[in-house]
Amino acid sequence: MSLKTASEFKDLAEFIVEAAKGRTLVEVVNTGIWGDALIHAGQREFFSHFGISYVQIPVWPKPWRGALWKMYKGRSLRPVGFVSGGGFMQPWYDRPNEVRRASRSFGHFILLPSTLGMTPVLESKKSDIWLRDKSQSTQYVDKYRFCHDMAFFLDPKPRRASEELGLFFRKDKERVVGTLPPGNVDLSAKGTHSSDPEEFLDEIGRFEKIYTDRLHIGIAGALLGRETHLFPSRGGKTRAIFDASLRENYPNVEFHEGGLQELRLGI
Repeated sequence: MSLKTASEFKDLAEFIVEAAKGRTLVEVVNTGIWGDALIHAGQREFFSHFGISYVQIPVWPKPWRGALWKMYKGRSLRPVGFVSGGGFMQPWYDRPNEVRRASRSFGHFILLPSTLGMTPVLESKKSDIWLRDKSQSTQYVDKYRFCHDMAFFLDPKPRRASEELGLFFRKDKERVVGTLPPGNVDLSAKGTHSSDPEEFLDEIGRFEKIYTDRLHIGIAGALLGRETHLFPSRGGKTRAIFDASLRENYPNVEFHEGGLQELRLGI
């Protein structure tokens, strides 16, 4: 079940249209792993659905400055920039500084729905923060607006399950689960933000039950109607988004605070 009809998405679209009035809208493309492909796919659907046009430039390195210069030429107003949301605003990633540097070139810069582990520093004349949770991230900003993660805008086709149990736990620095269970596949790490999101959904849709600490595998399981068991990750985003979007809208998703011990009991 998609959340594309949720009022929060309509609010976000109206906000973007008003912010971009008379100016070019530019996406600073946020790269990432295969799970981020769901964010980008949902974002494309969102902009298409609401008839909002935009152009893209890479987040880094410097060649994007030339593209921006061409947009400025003959215009009195700087373009409005935005970066797709996610969980990159953490002190252990380089991306916050890359986004900070990119934001300098815009008169108005928008962070689309994200979770935060630090205070975002945006150096545009005006900036706006949209959060995808209502709990942990709020401590880092004085003012924000809420919208669901952009992946919730997707309405994927049904998939027929052929196997019972899918184990999809992360292996990177955000992992808090201890010894990984046998048969685990860190699916999100096997692709990038530009990989095919349909193949990602196909892999998850093969299973009747999903166990994961990867947020967008949990979201995919929710959208596909699978029995989904979501576990904590470093930074707390899985719990925060479970509380903000999954708990009330997806009864097929359960959050497990107990970590690996509870996982072993559950399967």
